[in-house]
Amino acid sequence: IRHRRIFDNATLFEQTDRLSSRYWRKRPRLPQRQPLVTTEAVRSLEAALRDYYVGREGRGRHCHVDVYTRGDGIYYYGFLEDYPKLGGTFDDQGQYQPKISKDNFEVIFRFNPLAGDLEVYVKGKAKIAAQLQEIFARVCLETDLPTDNGPTKTYELNPLMRRSFTFPTEPGDAIRS
Repeated sequence: IRHRRIFDNATLFEQTDRLSSRYWRKRPRLPQRQPLVTTEAVRSLEAALRDYYVGREGRGRHCHVDVYTRGDGIYYYGFLEDYPKLGGTFDDQGQYQPKISKDNFEVIFRFNPLAGDLEVYVKGKAKIAAQLQEIFARVCLETDLPTDNGPTKTYELNPLMRRSFTFPTEPGDAIRS
């Protein structure tokens, strides 16, 4: 607690670990190399994210990226200005005071240079994640992404859906059907 920066970083990673897996999208088989983490590279990533979001969604006019290392991963946290929201507060006399707030939304890149795996956390469609991965690869890995042939299958589960599928069990398994 006395080391504020360490405590803040631990809190950031704890919050990252609790993000919904629904919005993490992984891209394996990228070049196994250290990504650029220089100030110039970070500024280029900020500019590329800004251009992407302003051009497509009209938000993200301001962008800030922080870089952290954790284990084998290098994390790039992008904070972009979201759409303005009209809200307000009440003053001490109970009078409503309208206020426009400009919150941010985040895009997180996690790259493992040993494995060549790139993950991106972004709320939205898979197409957006793929386009952001291309931006990251171009700016921070100085490469174009190879054609993505879709996710690799780890298990073939389709046979389980066939009525003819049988799963042998022993009486001691206590499985009736």
